[in-house]
Amino acid sequence: MTKILLIVPYATGTIGRCSHNLYRALAQRQDIDIRVFLLYRSSSDTFDFGEAYYLSGIKNNFFGRIFKIFRSVFFLRKTKKEWKPDVSIGALNVCSAYNLLSGGHEKKIGIFHGEFSWESMTQKSVPAFLWGRFCYRFLFPRLDWRVAVSQRVLGLTEGYVGSSHGKSCVIYNAHDVDSILTASNESLSEEHERLFASDVILFVGGLTENKGVCRLVKAYSEVCKSTDCSNLVFLGKDWGEKTEALDLVKQLGISNRVHFIDQVDNPYPYMKRAKILVSSSYSEGLPGVLCEATILNIPIVTTNSSTGGWEILECFNHYDANLEGMFISKKGTITQNRCAQGEGSQSLVLTEDEQVLASAILNYLKDADFYKKACFEKSSFVEKVRFEEIAKQILSL
Repeated sequence: MTKILLIVPYATGTIGRCSHNLYRALAQRQDIDIRVFLLYRSSSDTFDFGEAYYLSGIKNNFFGRIFKIFRSVFFLRKTKKEWKPDVSIGALNVCSAYNLLSGGHEKKIGIFHGEFSWESMTQKSVPAFLWGRFCYRFLFPRLDWRVAVSQRVLGLTEGYVGSSHGKSCVIYNAHDVDSILTASNESLSEEHERLFASDVILFVGGLTENKGVCRLVKAYSEVCKSTDCSNLVFLGKDWGEKTEALDLVKQLGISNRVHFIDQVDNPYPYMKRAKILVSSSYSEGLPGVLCEATILNIPIVTTNSSTGGWEILECFNHYDANLEGMFISKKGTITQNRCAQGEGSQSLVLTEDEQVLASAILNYLKDADFYKKACFEKSSFVEKVRFEEIAKQILSL
């Protein structure tokens, strides 16, 4: 029996979901005894980690966060001494840092999700920059394994770590494939069923500037000039971009064809009924929603926001960081992403990125053979994210 201590940052949001899926993937193995150490717990927690160790009651200010570090490390060290795990896994950078600071003789694995740069840390604050540099230069090199969720994240992580100590690899985020397929069969409300009776271009995710909400609206306005049988639906929580998007929709005169649905517990029935799923982000790691669309066999249009899209669409060997126009793979299309975040968002004139995005969407709406071919192609990426496969890869480290 392998005893694994999974250190999780919080039980909500994208990272919470990824951590919970990893927890479930490992928990289903009969040869694993897994426990969770949860760093941050709140009343808005979404995912259940069972009888997890956790701390609470720390004020969210500078001194509170400093105290949180020392208290978390101390409690984590105590937990390890009492339970004596064989393996400890940090589900995010901060978890890996606390894991290393707490010591212990078990094998230590760190999971890296996002793209990191000194510039981004400098923009936050001097303490954030110093903490990040300390972690990447002095702590993370001491991990036995550094696991990245995509090829690009792996390359960037190893570049910043700058050490040959330990080993590194790519293990994709776990997805409960069978549960997603089952959940997608649930019915929608009558209102939403009517909405999805026509061709729906679906966006799933938080409404933020980085997700390219406004540039998708502009691209869709171009789509509307060529077809009148589609709707654009945004499904997700508003993180500040909805107001600007609504203003833009009104200015472009497409208010009757653009719809916003708040975040739901089960997005899969919406995804299953969509014609295509679009990711218009400026930057991403490994977009989980693209993995889920692949599981549900929905053709994808995604901007060239990272190598993650190329990996999911199984065309990583053709990766082009400076892609011009579009690249068509068997399960979707990748479009150029050459504008900086927010560039051109205040203008009603489409940027070249938005024009290409509109063209890619129209390919699936107007060419029936093109659309059917994407639907009939089988994806092997789905097999790489199943719970059984992820648990097997973790145990092999």
